[in-house]
Amino acid sequence: MARQLSEMRNWQQETSLTHSRVMVIGILMLIILLALLFRYFSLQVIDHEKYRVQSENNRIGFRLIAPARGVIEDRNGNLVAVNEPSFTLTVNPESVDDLDQTLETVSGMIELSDSELEVFQSALKRRDH
Repeated sequence: MARQLSEMRNWQQETSLTHSRVMVIGILMLIILLALLFRYFSLQVIDHEKYRVQSENNRIGFRLIAPARGVIEDRNGNLVAVNEPSFTLTVNPESVDDLDQTLETVSGMIELSDSELEVFQSALKRRDH
């Protein structure tokens, strides 16, 4: 009988020790969960504007493309091909609120002829259909 009591006391001690370990692990898991939830809230609500601006800035990119070759001359020294700078302006209609106003503003900055604007408009119509 004395042996059974000592085994029971050990069982109670083991049960108590197990409960305290489970509580410590539970508290640690709760702290980690709360930290993750706070970080999620911070990213989504507090720092929202910062990351939106970074995303918007990533959307626009400039690349400088060096010419692939130099001047080409024929056997008499006459120029056959010359490198001339050329530029391509691309407008994404989905990201512009008023396309006509944007085209008018762009044509004020760079010289766009009426025929170039018509080509752009016709390409836009073909793309939409």
